[in-house]
Amino acid sequence: MKRILSGLLAAFSLYSVLPLPAGRVVWDKEGMRYTLCFFPGVGVFIFGAQWLWSSAASGAFVSPVLFGAVAALLPVLLTGGIHMDGFIDAMDAIGSHAPPSRRLEILADPRVGAFGVMGCGGYFILSAGLWAQVSASPRHMAIASLGFVFSRAMASFSAALIPPAKKEGMMFLLHGSAPTAAVMACSAVFFTACGAAAVLLDPLCGALTSALCLLYRPLHRRFCLRAFGGNTGDLTGFFILNAELICLATAAAGGVFS
Repeated sequence: MKRILSGLLAAFSLYSVLPLPAGRVVWDKEGMRYTLCFFPGVGVFIFGAQWLWSSAASGAFVSPVLFGAVAALLPVLLTGGIHMDGFIDAMDAIGSHAPPSRRLEILADPRVGAFGVMGCGGYFILSAGLWAQVSASPRHMAIASLGFVFSRAMASFSAALIPPAKKEGMMFLLHGSAPTAAVMACSAVFFTACGAAAVLLDPLCGALTSALCLLYRPLHRRFCLRAFGGNTGDLTGFFILNAELICLATAAAGGVFS
C-alpha cells in the first residue's frame, strides 16, 4: 500500500503543480513502481480544470479568442511546463537532422535553439486557435479536453514498453521499475473510459479521436527507435503534446461538420 501511495504522489508531484506532500514519496525504483499507473490521473485533473474554465468563460461571455488563449496556456501552467519543455527540446533535436547520438545530446542541452522556439510558438498559436474553434460546442469541448487523459494513458503505455534511449534519467528509472502488466491495465482502463465518453458525446468524432490516438502511438514508437534509439522523458512530452493536439484538432473538425 505504501508503494501505491508513493506512486500516486510521485505522479502528481512530478507532472503537476498540485501542492502534494512530495516528502512522502520514496524516490527510488520501488517507491516509484506505480507512478506510470497514476500518470493518466494527472490528465483527469487537467480535464477538470479545463472544463471549469470553459464553464466560467461561458457564463462571463468571454470572447473565443481570449478563451482559446487561456485554454492553450492552462495545461502548461498546471503541469509546470514539463511536457512543453520536452517538446521544445525534441523540436531542436529533430530539426538538427543529426545522428541519434547527437540528437540525444541536444535533448540534454538546457539551451533552447531556433527550432524549439518556432515549434513552441507554432504550437501555442495553433492550439489557441483550435480551442477557440471548439468553444462554441460544449460536447466537442469535452472531447478536446479528454485529450489530456488520452495522451497520458498512451504515454504510460509507451513508457513501459519502449526501451529507454539512455541508461540514466527519470525515464530509465520509470521504465525499469514499472510493473508492465499493471501499467498496461491502468492505461487501457483510462483510454477505454475516455473513448466511451467521447463516443457518447459524438459517435463519429469520438470514434475518430480514439482511432487516431491509437494510430499515433505505434508511429511514435517507430520514430523514437529510429531517430533516437529509444524513449526519453523529453520524447514523452513531445508525444503527449502531439496527442493532445490530435484530439483537439479532431474535436474542432467535429464541431464544424456536426
